[in-house]
Amino acid sequence: MDSPRSSLKRVISKVRETPNAWVNVESVTLAPRGIVVALVLQKGRKGRALARWTVACRGVRELKVSDLTGGGIRLYASDHPAARQHAAAFVRLSCPTAGRAGVAWMALATAHRAAVDDWIHFDRYLPATLPQGNTLVVRAPDFLIRHYARALRRIGLAVRLSPSKRRPSRRKRPQVLHLGSSFVVAEEFLVQDQSAPRSRLSP
Repeated sequence: MDSPRSSLKRVISKVRETPNAWVNVESVTLAPRGIVVALVLQKGRKGRALARWTVACRGVRELKVSDLTGGGIRLYASDHPAARQHAAAFVRLSCPTAGRAGVAWMALATAHRAAVDDWIHFDRYLPATLPQGNTLVVRAPDFLIRHYARALRRIGLAVRLSPSKRRPSRRKRPQVLHLGSSFVVAEEFLVQDQSAPRSRLSP
């Protein structure tokens, strides 16, 4: 039998092969082991329905639903930053700002944007406002900390890194299902074709 990932990849292939394809998110509902996303493939944004699927998302780590009108569909592997942050080791960064807190903050903001764009909201790991005092402290996934440290060193500030008390998750590495401007980070995506009778969830 096909794996959940390969089934979802077939859905994505069908969307890509369909001229003027548009994927709408019909609903997002809670389920015992996560959420279920109902999708409909249309011919154009307001055209007739060509196919329908439900995607059971299990082991959900993050859900961002900003627009149900959808558009496209993509699946990103566990090395995508939105997924990677949930499996990475955390590191503590401390940096004496020497009266340059504003410059340091801008350097971090620029490094964050360059590393992950808007997949990870700026203030998830960084202070939303200028840090108080003379020492900047950040706890974040190791791959982000490396970008932050380089940015601070580049402007002449000393950086100290140390392991954080927060340990990496031992759960299955998640992936990212991207739907227009919305996305789900989850461990499994199980697809059911609602266009065909007697379809079953992929194992």
